[in-house]
Amino acid sequence: MSLIEVSVSIRPVQIDCLVGIESRGFIFASALAYKHNKGFIKVRKPGKLPNVKAKKSYGLEYGTDSLEMQAGQGQKVVILDDLIATGGSMEAAAHLCEEVGYDVVGLACLIDLTSLNNFNFKGMGVRSVIQFDD
Repeated sequence: MSLIEVSVSIRPVQIDCLVGIESRGFIFASALAYKHNKGFIKVRKPGKLPNVKAKKSYGLEYGTDSLEMQAGQGQKVVILDDLIATGGSMEAAAHLCEEVGYDVVGLACLIDLTSLNNFNFKGMGVRSVIQFDD
């Protein structure tokens, strides 16, 4: 069973694209997009994408950072990353997706550090394969 099937309460057939957050999220999102014959969309650090539609800054445990995206066309997307700690980059990516025109239908990661977050976006929690509660 794939990460997307384990992590999201919808079937892969209901998803148009998988969104990967730079850079380790690219590994999961691109592999699953290929496996399920879906599109792959990148959320990148500033200055790495042409034709940027929007930028979102977010807080880190040790400062701030930003993410950028190109314009979307209403596709249903699941956002993937390797790990969720405080939820800052996942939240920024979710807001960016909606701002540029995507419909966020799921959030997933491989590892969830549950003691550091209780993140959800519009009632959707981040589904994960591995949970660490330390």
